[in-house]
Amino acid sequence: MGKTCKIASCNKNKTITNLFKVPKHSLNKDKWLLFLKSNNISVDGSEIYLCDSHFKDDMIIKSNSRVRLTDNAYPSIDPEQQHPVKPKITIISNERVET
Repeated sequence: MGKTCKIASCNKNKTITNLFKVPKHSLNKDKWLLFLKSNNISVDGSEIYLCDSHFKDDMIIKSNSRVRLTDNAYPSIDPEQQHPVKPKITIISNERVET
């Protein structure tokens, strides 16, 4: 099977698009994992790709025929509502914990 966006409800899976693999090492890897978890995607060691529609425009660099993500890019656009996903914040003992 070819590479496709892992988000099941993504309409871009039917068209040619830019795909980005979940980074192995990144300052924002936790944000990638949080986004995947919020879309019920388990990270089981297999390669996971997301298309460009899940990233804000300022996180995508287009130069000549190459498209890549900025070093601090992370997915944040909900596939169904097409707006950034805001993580739920829970306050426990005056500590901020993202869930």
